[in-house]
Amino acid sequence: MSEESERRRREREREERRARIRSQISNLNAKISSVRSLVSSFTSANAELAACQSDWGSAYSAYQGNQMASDVFVTDKFEGDTAEKLSADIPEVLKNMTHTRVIVGNVRASISNQIQKLQMYISKLESQVSALYVELNNV
Repeated sequence: MSEESERRRREREREERRARIRSQISNLNAKISSVRSLVSSFTSANAELAACQSDWGSAYSAYQGNQMASDVFVTDKFEGDTAEKLSADIPEVLKNMTHTRVIVGNVRASISNQIQKLQMYISKLESQVSALYVELNNV
C-alpha cells in the first residue's frame, strides 16, 4: 500500500470517528433537551400544587377563625336534623381535607426529589458531551 493511500485511509477513519462522535453528541443533546422539558413540566406542576395548597390553607384558616362555622345550629339556615347531620359530618370532612393536604405535600416533595434527580442526570449528560467534544478535538 502506498504512502498516499495509507494517508487517505487514516483520514477516512478519522472522519468516520468524528462523525460517530458528532452523532453521539447530537443524541446526548437531544436527551438533555428532553429531560429539561420534563424538569420544566414537573416544576410547573409543583408550582400549581403549591398554589392550591396555599389557597386551601388560607380557606381552612378562614374557616377555623370563623365562630359561626363551628356552630352549625344557625337560625333560619341549619336547624334540627340538618344541623345535627352537619355537626356530625364536618369533623370527618375536615379530617379528610387535612389528610389530603398532607398527601399533596408528600406529592410535592416527591416531585421536588424527582426534579433534583433529573437535574443530576442532565449534569451527567452534559459531562459526557464535554468529554466527547474533547475527544472530537483530539481526533
